[in-house]
Amino acid sequence: MGMELKRSAIAFLLLLFVHAAHSFYLPGVAPQDFEKGDELKVKVNKLTSIKTQLPYSYYSLPFCQPKKIVDSTENLGEVLRGDRIENAPYSFKMREAQMCNILCRVTLDAKTAKAFKEKIDDEYRVNMILDNLPLVVPIERVDQGSPAVVYQLGYHVGLKGQYEGSKEQKFFMHNHLAFTVRYHRDVETDAARIVGFEVKPYSVKHEYDGEWSEKTRLTTCDPHKKRLVVSSSTPQEVEQKKEIIFTYDESEVKWASRWDAYLLMNDNQIHWFSIVNSLMIVLFLSGMVAMIMLRTLYRDISRYNELETQEEAQEETGWKLVHGDVFRLPANSDLLCVYVGTGVQCLGMVLVTMIFAMLGFLSPSNRGGLMTAMLLLWVFMGLFAGYASSRLYKMFKGTEWKRIAFRTAFLFPAVVSSIFFVLNALIWGQKSSGAVPFGTMFALIFLWFGISVPLVFVGAYLGFKKPAVDDPVKTNKIPRQIPEQAWYMNPVFSILIGGILPFGAVFIELFFILTSIWLNQFYYIFGFLFLVFVILIVTCAEITVVLCYFQLCSEDYLWWWRSYLTSGSSALYLFLYATFYFFTKLQITKLVSAMLYFGYMLIASYAFFVLTGTIGFYACLWFTRLIYSSANNQNGRHTIILLQNSPSRATRTDTSTNVREKKRAKMSFNRNLLNIIIILCVCLNWDCSEGAQEKQRRAIDSHTIQLSSLFPSSSSPCVLSTRASSTKSSLHVTHRHGTCSRITSAKAKSPDHAEILRLDQARVNSIHSKLSKKLTDRVRQSKSTDLPAKDGSTYGSGNFVVTLGIGTPKHDLSLIFDTGSDLTWIQCEPCVRTCYSQKEPIFNPSSSSSYHNVSCSSAECSSLSSATGNSGTCSASNCVYGIQYGDQSFSVGFLAKEKFTLTASNVFDGVNFGCGENNQGLFTGVAGLLGLGRDKLSFPSQTAATYNKIFSYCLPSSASYTGHLTFGSAGVSRSVKFTPISTITDGTSFYGLDIVGISVGGQKLAIPPTVFSTPGALIDSGTVISRLPPKAYAALRGAFKAKMSQYKNTSAVSILDTCYDLTGLKTVTIPTVSFYFNGGAVVQLGSKGVLYAFKMSQVCLAFAGNSDDNNAAIFGNVQQQTLEVVYDGAAGRVGFAPNGCS
Repeated sequence: MGMELKRSAIAFLLLLFVHAAHSFYLPGVAPQDFEKGDELKVKVNKLTSIKTQLPYSYYSLPFCQPKKIVDSTENLGEVLRGDRIENAPYSFKMREAQMCNILCRVTLDAKTAKAFKEKIDDEYRVNMILDNLPLVVPIERVDQGSPAVVYQLGYHVGLKGQYEGSKEQKFFMHNHLAFTVRYHRDVETDAARIVGFEVKPYSVKHEYDGEWSEKTRLTTCDPHKKRLVVSSSTPQEVEQKKEIIFTYDESEVKWASRWDAYLLMNDNQIHWFSIVNSLMIVLFLSGMVAMIMLRTLYRDISRYNELETQEEAQEETGWKLVHGDVFRLPANSDLLCVYVGTGVQCLGMVLVTMIFAMLGFLSPSNRGGLMTAMLLLWVFMGLFAGYASSRLYKMFKGTEWKRIAFRTAFLFPAVVSSIFFVLNALIWGQKSSGAVPFGTMFALIFLWFGISVPLVFVGAYLGFKKPAVDDPVKTNKIPRQIPEQAWYMNPVFSILIGGILPFGAVFIELFFILTSIWLNQFYYIFGFLFLVFVILIVTCAEITVVLCYFQLCSEDYLWWWRSYLTSGSSALYLFLYATFYFFTKLQITKLVSAMLYFGYMLIASYAFFVLTGTIGFYACLWFTRLIYSSANNQNGRHTIILLQNSPSRATRTDTSTNVREKKRAKMSFNRNLLNIIIILCVCLNWDCSEGAQEKQRRAIDSHTIQLSSLFPSSSSPCVLSTRASSTKSSLHVTHRHGTCSRITSAKAKSPDHAEILRLDQARVNSIHSKLSKKLTDRVRQSKSTDLPAKDGSTYGSGNFVVTLGIGTPKHDLSLIFDTGSDLTWIQCEPCVRTCYSQKEPIFNPSSSSSYHNVSCSSAECSSLSSATGNSGTCSASNCVYGIQYGDQSFSVGFLAKEKFTLTASNVFDGVNFGCGENNQGLFTGVAGLLGLGRDKLSFPSQTAATYNKIFSYCLPSSASYTGHLTFGSAGVSRSVKFTPISTITDGTSFYGLDIVGISVGGQKLAIPPTVFSTPGALIDSGTVISRLPPKAYAALRGAFKAKMSQYKNTSAVSILDTCYDLTGLKTVTIPTVSFYFNGGAVVQLGSKGVLYAFKMSQVCLAFAGNSDDNNAAIFGNVQQQTLEVVYDGAAGRVGFAPNGCS
């Protein structure tokens, strides 16, 4: 889909059109009626990827093939966008379900396995067609409101993941496809019409008994034994010599109307709001500018018509003085004629294309129709291009119309074709189906030379035969000297300023259009797009006229090219925005793909320049002819006045000076007023986009989630975080007991929910105790000594683990990371007294060449009291540390220095850590703890020279996914909103927050500010359930219960007192919960940050209240899941951004 619009850039203006509307169907693309049992012919199309933007034919991979591959006839547009439509081996019968059909068996060799892996790594999707409907994958949108399901074009070839307990990344094939054909049945005729084509892909390692034959039955998918594929619990690996069996299911579901699933616009509320907002703001500001300009112009003309004295006539300044030069021939007038003619050609093509699209002629089922229509319209609009260029050329007193026609026919197409041929060569080099074949290339050349060029010459001939347009005033033989201009009338400055308004009229809509082009989504609201285009035309015309008027008032008559460049400069902002979009929204990593993107966007920007420039030029031409025609009647009378006797020289000089100063003051005031209006217009348009985003945030006040997502399967394959995989200084964060963890198979049993919450309350009590400095004499505690290191569960409520290398040679060890602890420590051999059970081999310092103990007299040893709460002791001149936690867990050993390896390119020598030889507690399975607190012995402080005390993480919400822990600012989202670290935690390991408010369902709660400011708040990666002051929690609970009144209440569980029985439900709609922090940061929690699920009959609000108003609020890790949390220790701030794990 994206390739069609990329090729459209050759024809013109990618930014203003994508796919089509739906009103009626043209012959050949109308849906068919099928009787029960009729054969349904499935066709395969290209493989596409938003990461590479290079399409490939379906059979470029060794998929199952029919007996004979038959290519479907494709139109010009389909070929240009890279479509390669062929028959498929799948066999469907109308309204007859088929289960576990075996397609074929393939054994991979090294070449085919590599091909599959490359396509999986580049996230390629398989596209298919049934009755002209594209194949879509239904995706549950669990973190947003209605609708609950969205659709993506095509299914992924496969996925990447890891086996349980393994760190090695594997590739898995989607080899079982569960198709669903939606249909609408006519009750009277019993005929059915296909209205939807969906698929759910699965990766299944099929098994069978005995030798393989055509009659072999699978043991993993057998409808006779009621064994159906419903998950990817045993995925099919892609590897050399691996056997892959391809299977599929097919079923039918009744549905209402055709294209419902495909034309569903994501975030349609914000889409409509943005368009209407842009329309109203731009029209209002354009009307204001036009009104001011017309009032000023009216006064000028009236004043000129009323001049009666020699002094006034002699000393008059402004646009009237340049009447003898305003129509002087511009520099490079031939080139200007060519560009104006090309702009007319573009304008005609755009207008007619939009009209056809709005009328429904360019239906989505008519693949390639948009591309074909644009190319043909471009060719036939050559007639108008030749006519416009020759008319302007004759007005410039030109005589060689054939030369101007030749340049018009070749200049713009030659530039675009040159870029296109280079890009096509790159696509050929990648062996992509997007490369234009020789036959199609010949057809394009024929359209250009055989039709377009002759039509341009015909139009030029007709235009040149018409009488020349006479200038309203005569041009002087000697050019007038242009006075020195003010800085804001500098040509470069005024041209750049003039392009802001036209771009501002379309840039909100531009985001949706670019998303449709490069992320393979449908865009079909051409009615609104046409309104935006009208706004663009009006804005280009008005801003050019206004700036042209002030240029003439400054006695600068070189307006021809400047009028073209003023509105045409909006193309520069278009290209800059495309560059911004590339780096912030796309995932393109390959050089060739990046060159394709910028090549096509360069063509689009060039076409946009020609279009908007031509609009501005004609507007300014009309304006100058109008005003000089109006004032022309007075020219003779002014000349006579100048010949009469004048008063004394001194009197005339004084009078003329006053007149000149007054009028220049007026013109300066008008120009300044114009600049203010333009700046206001830019700011309001920017504020409009910000307001649209704010509107989007407020509009979504609930989550509709699938309850099954709260209880993820422990057998699902591990899905790796793309952020952790692509960032050099990033580690994968896993659930301690999850599918992706290296230590999942540890013998230690994971605690149940009651134990989780008990330990969580113990940690909270110890944090409150530390902050209030109420320490007991029984246990020696400090910043981290009272914090239990284990307080989570399998389902994402804590115990988040990272793996890093320690020692030389490197030993990969799994550590719990904790923002509430400072000292990093691991278990070491020999275990002097006791060591808890550990999945990985215990680290042996004697086997590492980079290990050495820290001396008792060192500064590091003296720092132990602030990092652990216990002063260092000595053993044979070596420093000994001791750290104890509130649950009586402890670690005692030597303070040492060692090499820490995060990734191959991020290695740190001499990192201080604890090598524990006597360890006990609830750390079972992991090797130790990674301290991320604020003390100088914490890991962020020790690596500050490299990372500047900056780190970020995202905690995954499911056991089968990974998050990331990233050090440094690399990859940090641009959407992060920061809040200062509060002073409540000064002198401790914790990172403090200033909470200023909470909202539920989009409505901010009436909580007095002192409720949060008095006790303070902090963020902690080890606390599971967030704690709030009693009054704040009561307000949150009351508002949440009011929004959840339709669900059945049930008994409380431990510290969670607001629970619901959701037995028998598939989905639940819950209100959004947002936190407001000091500095303006607003954090909307994900759906899994609001609920804590025990079982279907007990799903609770994941918040608890403190027992005392003076106890600090704690932002726990359940609420942090899926957020990107950024800690900037150097700047003293903490930030949040949504979708941090992706």
